[in-house]
Amino acid sequence: MLKKIIIASLLALLFLVSKKYFFKGTISSPLNSAHNIENSPSEAINKIDEKLLLKTTNKEDPVKVAKNIIDSDSMRDKVFTPTGEQKKIFYSKNINELIDKSSVGKYVSLAEETLKALSVCLSDGTLCNQQPDLREGGVEYQDPSNTIYHFYVDRSLQLLQKAAKEDVSASRGINYELVSSALKIQHSTIPLRATEIILENKEASIDMREILKSTKALMGPVKAQIYVTLAHSDIRNARNNADFVGEITSNITLNEDPTTSRHVFDKLYQLKLSAGQFESTVRKSCHLKNNLKESSRKDQFNRSLQFQLAKMNISQAPAYYCP
Repeated sequence: MLKKIIIASLLALLFLVSKKYFFKGTISSPLNSAHNIENSPSEAINKIDEKLLLKTTNKEDPVKVAKNIIDSDSMRDKVFTPTGEQKKIFYSKNINELIDKSSVGKYVSLAEETLKALSVCLSDGTLCNQQPDLREGGVEYQDPSNTIYHFYVDRSLQLLQKAAKEDVSASRGINYELVSSALKIQHSTIPLRATEIILENKEASIDMREILKSTKALMGPVKAQIYVTLAHSDIRNARNNADFVGEITSNITLNEDPTTSRHVFDKLYQLKLSAGQFESTVRKSCHLKNNLKESSRKDQFNRSLQFQLAKMNISQAPAYYCP
């Protein structure tokens, strides 16, 4: 009799645990938003439920058990699953090993397939339907501009860049329109690498205005690095120089992100501006100093300007431009 009571009590406890985590909205809210289980078919939920009941007999945390089941059963929404050959691009220790005459064409095609699948959805804010990682205390991305799909695109661009340098026929076969689609992706290296590939290959036939337009919404140091790369390239000429200088000025005067504006400001001396263009742009940059509250940060601005004035062989003091 006692044995039956104990068994009945255990079954009741298991029912309550299962109900708490699965019957209300399928799964508790952090897991629900992390893995989009509410849209999964009912049999998938039953599959999780059965495994959960089996595993919780060992007194494991049911939320963690459910997460592990979801991970192991690959039940998250995915728009891109790499093939075995694509994984060689993504995870090869030496990507140069893939660049030989017998296989370079195949890997260029595989890299382009990755760009075609991921570039647009990484730049439009949807992140290709990737879901945030489950973290202790809630749901959050580690970094929404550095997901696994960003890694795939970056490695694909690395392969295309090396292939174009090592094999002339490969450079002619690259789809540069696909490469240019990566210019809009917010990432520490992807848009810069795409810019370099376009500039290094005459077959690209993509002009500076297109690059400036595609990278307009980027933020952070990568934007300043792209400007430096463009400034020292053959693509810059008398016809587009006014557009280039105007874009730099607008990034400093109109950009809503002061951090990005400051990164651009700190690189002015590297942008091959004339002395007049440099001084005019500096005068339009004074708000970056005036809007600062901490005197130490204002001093940093002055030191940066002092350094740049010296590099430009201009003898004036920073206060001459920004009192």
